[in-house]
Amino acid sequence: MAKLRSVATAVTVFHEGDNPVYGDTATIISIDDQAAGPFLRVRQTADHLGHGEVVFDADELEYIMKAAHYLMQGYEAATKQTERDSDN
Repeated sequence: MAKLRSVATAVTVFHEGDNPVYGDTATIISIDDQAAGPFLRVRQTADHLGHGEVVFDADELEYIMKAAHYLMQGYEAATKQTERDSDN
């Protein structure tokens, strides 16, 4: 049986009382990798924003940066472990 692992690939930052999936304050930070190395993708669900536009205040930026670091550290640890396992 194959070994199973898990890693967080997305985190949502949102205001207390709002919905983290579709709320106007939801900012989703996710990891993407198109075979050239990982990068972060940031999107928001608010209907009033233009295509490709994200809006957040300074307090939200701190949480967004923490989420980004958390995701990148987890991704790097998971890919290093996978590489070690494939070498054995």
